[in-house]
Amino acid sequence: MMNSKLLAIVAVIVVVIAGLGVYAVVNHDDEEKVVETDRLLIYGNVNNDDVIDDKDLTLLKQMIDGDKEPSALADVNADGTLDDKDVEKLQDIIDKKAKTVFYYNAMYKKPYETPYPLKNIVVASPQPTMSVMLLGPEDKAAGTAEPADTALFAGIKADELWEVNKAYQWNVGVTKVSNLPAEKKADAVITTIETYAMNTEKDFEDAKIPVIRLDVRGTSSISAALMIGFLCGAEEKAEKFVGYIDKVQKEIDSKTSKVAEDKKVSAMIVSKSDVYGNESGFTSCIKLAGANLAVEVPETSRAIGDKEWLNNVAPDYVLAYTTVTKYAYDTASAITYWEQFTGIYDFFDSVPDNFMFVGYYLPDTLRAAYLAEVFYPDQFEKGYGDKIHQEYVDSFLSALHDAKYDVTKDGNFLITKEDYQALKA
Repeated sequence: MMNSKLLAIVAVIVVVIAGLGVYAVVNHDDEEKVVETDRLLIYGNVNNDDVIDDKDLTLLKQMIDGDKEPSALADVNADGTLDDKDVEKLQDIIDKKAKTVFYYNAMYKKPYETPYPLKNIVVASPQPTMSVMLLGPEDKAAGTAEPADTALFAGIKADELWEVNKAYQWNVGVTKVSNLPAEKKADAVITTIETYAMNTEKDFEDAKIPVIRLDVRGTSSISAALMIGFLCGAEEKAEKFVGYIDKVQKEIDSKTSKVAEDKKVSAMIVSKSDVYGNESGFTSCIKLAGANLAVEVPETSRAIGDKEWLNNVAPDYVLAYTTVTKYAYDTASAITYWEQFTGIYDFFDSVPDNFMFVGYYLPDTLRAAYLAEVFYPDQFEKGYGDKIHQEYVDSFLSALHDAKYDVTKDGNFLITKEDYQALKA
């Protein structure tokens, strides 16, 4: 087989829709960037699907022989060159003999190496902890940063390693992690790409403990689930979860496609001080529910400030979800948040009548199921969001399923004006 350098591509050359996401191919040899999809971002996933298997090996050999164009994830050992070494490493990955793999670090936009498979992990923020619970490798969790809901995370018998003297709660201390007993020695810390998460990362680098940063926002949670499943040896459960989400999204799409373009509603999603933008991941649930964004904010978020830039914005719906300490909004928090947010955004004509809170811990497609039911009642039966949510709980959240959790009675996941009034009564 002949050596083949990855193509020197200076700019984005192709945009492809794959599953729920959109990605651009850029030369990671020059730009330290790779294919950005919402799927399995492990080097060796040559054909960019949800698994690494013999199909990837066959395609990799064709790329090395010059019969196929190289893909960014084909560079299995992330050295910038496609050759027999990549074939050998990919074969080891397929045979479960590899000791390390490279994954795409969504924060730093380049390949990072991690031990493989991960035997013990520390989970340093709630959303990756959710993925661990979904996929079942909770027995691998040697520690967490203050699990948010003890009922939800009951399966994680882990030490709390929260570093209280740091700036934000989603940090764990390297001393505490290093002092875990030998049987719990952590291979890696898994966290999000937010800058406020794991500002202790340098301490872990010095201690030679990898910090794996995954994008868990919006539709990228699909990628995070697949990657955690792969790295932790829970591929089958990850594929089952992703398959379920894909099926539900396809069902939502089939219904919303029947809505005429001029009948589609507009919505925006907000925090107490900002309107979230396209780069935040928060707006994807609006699009997945078949609605239009009421305002295009290309950056992560934009402060409402003096509101002047919003003068000509007239959303049909204003949405919010905020970090909570429980899987669902309890009555007290639901009432408090509702009153706070509607007080801030009452300059919109659609507030409070069309203001809604959606569940923080839900995958974006489940949020979309709840929203689509409200947006398009002619297409979705009443209770559609709860029905999909209950299927999800019973199929993937074993702790809640075992406790006979009923999403219609045990929590608040979509809070409309009517829901607020009922809770307040």
